[in-house]
Amino acid sequence: MLRRAQYLVLVVVLIMGIILLPAKKSSADPAPCTLDSTPQLAASQDQINFQFNLTNGTGNDPIKRILISAPSSDFVFLSINAPGWDSAVTGSGAEFYNNNLDPDSTVELTVTVQTGAYIAGEIDWGVYAFDGNDSSGYGNIICQNNSPLNMIDNVAHISSAAVSDVTSSSVKISWITSLPADSVVNYGADSSYGSTNTTAPDPVTQHAVVLKGLQSNTAYHYQIVSTTQNSTSDTSADATFLTALEQAPLVKTINIPGLSISISDPSDKTPPSIKLDPIAIQKVYKTAPTIKGSADDNSAIVRVEYSTDNGKNWLPVDTSTGLGTKNAGFSFTPLSLDDGSYTMLARAIDGGGNISTTPSILIVIDRLPPLVGGLMLSIGPQILGSNQNGETTIIAGLDEKITLSAVGGASGISLHTVSTNTKEAGKSFALTQSSDTGLWSGIISFTKAGTYSLIANAVDGAGNKTTKNLGTILAKEPAKILKADGKPASATVTVYFLDSETGNWVIWDGSSYSQDNPQKTVNDGSFKLFLPAGSYYLKASGNGFAAITTQTFKLTQPTPILPTLKAGSGGDLLHSFLSKFSTQTVDFSPAQTKKPTAATMQSLVGDQLPDFALNSTSGKLVHAVDLLARPTVISFMSTWAPTTSEQLPALDELSANKDINIEPIALQQDVSKMQAYQAISGHKLTWLADPDSTTSRDFNITNLPTHYFVNREGVIKKIVNGVLSKSELLNIVSGL
Repeated sequence: MLRRAQYLVLVVVLIMGIILLPAKKSSADPAPCTLDSTPQLAASQDQINFQFNLTNGTGNDPIKRILISAPSSDFVFLSINAPGWDSAVTGSGAEFYNNNLDPDSTVELTVTVQTGAYIAGEIDWGVYAFDGNDSSGYGNIICQNNSPLNMIDNVAHISSAAVSDVTSSSVKISWITSLPADSVVNYGADSSYGSTNTTAPDPVTQHAVVLKGLQSNTAYHYQIVSTTQNSTSDTSADATFLTALEQAPLVKTINIPGLSISISDPSDKTPPSIKLDPIAIQKVYKTAPTIKGSADDNSAIVRVEYSTDNGKNWLPVDTSTGLGTKNAGFSFTPLSLDDGSYTMLARAIDGGGNISTTPSILIVIDRLPPLVGGLMLSIGPQILGSNQNGETTIIAGLDEKITLSAVGGASGISLHTVSTNTKEAGKSFALTQSSDTGLWSGIISFTKAGTYSLIANAVDGAGNKTTKNLGTILAKEPAKILKADGKPASATVTVYFLDSETGNWVIWDGSSYSQDNPQKTVNDGSFKLFLPAGSYYLKASGNGFAAITTQTFKLTQPTPILPTLKAGSGGDLLHSFLSKFSTQTVDFSPAQTKKPTAATMQSLVGDQLPDFALNSTSGKLVHAVDLLARPTVISFMSTWAPTTSEQLPALDELSANKDINIEPIALQQDVSKMQAYQAISGHKLTWLADPDSTTSRDFNITNLPTHYFVNREGVIKKIVNGVLSKSELLNIVSGL
């Protein structure tokens, strides 16, 4: 086997294209080496045999060392041979040495390789020959050649995985494979899955399965495995979806509770007929259309109503003629319809209490493209804040819930991750919309530690699509327990919490925070804990090591537990964040994320405040120019985010200072909603409303709250996200 130093020399040679090791030339201008190789065709995930026939050119020095380089480490050398030569395999290279290949001589090099899951195409293998004239055994390179190999792809690569048709008990998962394949979908409460749904046995490239029997409002993990007829397979990354909240079923009945009509003809059992005029069949509108129709009955039409939500709620039509007779006409214009898709119905009721309903019509209101607003990441009731760079720290393998707002009538929102420092493929997560709040939510999970960009893709009923970068996720390795020899420990970890009311240490209720306590370490000795503010200590016990008890530690905000504990009989047991201990008691002080103190959008610092004109809850139209001559704090918030109620007291108190402008902007919420919120909350602050994100788009708001600090001349001097105290706000304002 090559020594490490020798292999590093080889790597440098290959990467630099032999620039630093020029071929040795003699005065006779020696001929280059020649190379013949077979075969020229190979399949992915298969065994292939190469024969490299290398001939040393006339006038060259003898060749004393030969290297063969595979295109990547996905190609595994199974065996290598050259008559009379010693050989060794290191990484993605094979080496032959301890012999001479004189000029005009040929050697046959035989190599057997296991191929990886390569996409079809031509790839090059490298063959390099050295004269061995230095102490490393390599010396000068005499010649090099490439041996092209044509790859054919026999792996059914999975792409375009998507979740749709989400209900409280089922979802549809669809995907594409590059080759016809049979597929299965593994799914369950976590990445160990436990349940499997198999597609039809006939191999296809367009796949779809419906997972049924699911629990409502529950997070599920899923993974796709597709296998071709020659038994090669591809497996997708772990992904998640969240089922919808179960809604009460719609009851269709002739006698509608709360409907007050005078039944003039109880013997009438014939229902009326009702239809909408064809103009209502148009689907996309900037504003709500006026819809007209007519109804007929054998006795008398007594009422006509319409619904914009597929029959859940009904309103009387705006105008009607002929009520009380056999023929009636009507029209209605739905009011206050935001961007979105609406299922319109109309119904007619006759004197016998009989009811007929029109077929449903889908109406799309499209003033704006779908725009994603602020977001919130949480684990149970814990809200995860971001650091000074807008990065949110999580633990790899621990599920987080994401909640975000959107305007523009989004009919679907999905998330996609892009890894910036790992080889993990991008993952997709489907979000579902709450019919009560209009917010979108779902579960995200990262199986590997690394840095990820989180991208939101939104589409509306008119087919408009938008993309927004939601910031950076820092997925950290979870805490571990290792034995004294460095091997993972099988342990039970218990968290104890100081009950402030009783003063007693009790077992922390992890279930309220979507976590197990106690919990057992997994195969690599890891355990996952993300603790809220409070005082704690940990205990870890198991076979083969002395039990560990940490000293108490206090957290002032939600904090991931990341240190590695090294178990043993004494000495220094701490690895990373932990300090000295006596016996098995550990001084445990997990590092907490610092409170945000710097800008998340530094590109705007130093720029003039973007112009805007927003309605306020006091009835005035406020322009950006109105804020000049005094230092200004502009705080973007949304009432649905818990951080808003945390931030408001400090802003409310600071607003009494007439030398400072305090301007909270309600992201994607209108004036009427903010006036109602003022009345309920009791805060005196005057809000500016940005219901269509016209202003927040210029500020690229994602995290809530985000504060812009503007000087008297209207120049942005600092941007901070996160909840700030009154003193922190004043300290920044005083420097403007």
